[in-house]
Amino acid sequence: MELEILIVQTGSTYPEVVNAAGDYDRWFLTALNAKNLVVTVVDSLVDQLPEPGLFDAMILTGSSCSATEMNPLLDAFCEWIRRLADADVPTLGVCFGHQIMAKAFGGCVQRHAMGRQFGTVVVTATDAGRRDFLFNDLDETFDVHSCHEDVCTQLPENATLLARSPKTINQSFAIGEFLRAVQFHPEASTSIISQLHDSLVARGQLARREPGFQSAAAESIGKRILANFIQFAMQTRHHAH
Repeated sequence: MELEILIVQTGSTYPEVVNAAGDYDRWFLTALNAKNLVVTVVDSLVDQLPEPGLFDAMILTGSSCSATEMNPLLDAFCEWIRRLADADVPTLGVCFGHQIMAKAFGGCVQRHAMGRQFGTVVVTATDAGRRDFLFNDLDETFDVHSCHEDVCTQLPENATLLARSPKTINQSFAIGEFLRAVQFHPEASTSIISQLHDSLVARGQLARREPGFQSAAAESIGKRILANFIQFAMQTRHHAH
């Protein structure tokens, strides 16, 4: 059974990282590594966004854009995201995708008071998170790859907190049965995080980290989270066409 999945690319990473490891969509395609997926990629900054009901699942990627700097294009994107709540299509927002989903439903996104969060972060699932399909087969605390400057400081009223970390209280949330969001990067491999590290250091946006700033376990845990999402989408396979 094939699953039709839409990857909404919400921007591009740094050109040198694209050259070495591909762009956000490629990170997901590599991490998902599922032969039973039919994947369509659209650019939310360029392409017209399709009707949500045309796909079995959707992923909203990270971005170099900031959800703290809204513009008419992002306002329209938020309106499209709000329609997802009525479409009953499993949707996963990642990093910027997490933040813009929070913003779309009335949450608050700001620059992180402690600056850029980068490298391995230890995340703790809440009671709701431990019961949620997204974190099936994971321990209560687990390593994830992180790279973000903005943070959701207040969840939407209709959101349920699924995971937190000491420096980022809202690491993951759910809205209803079908919408999920994570601040961290389950799609990022260890090599991608290394590429991002070198790029950010070269750009003067990050102090060079000592070896060991990333956990090898975070890559496999990220793949497990993505696999859980795809499994849920398979189980709730939805078509409106």
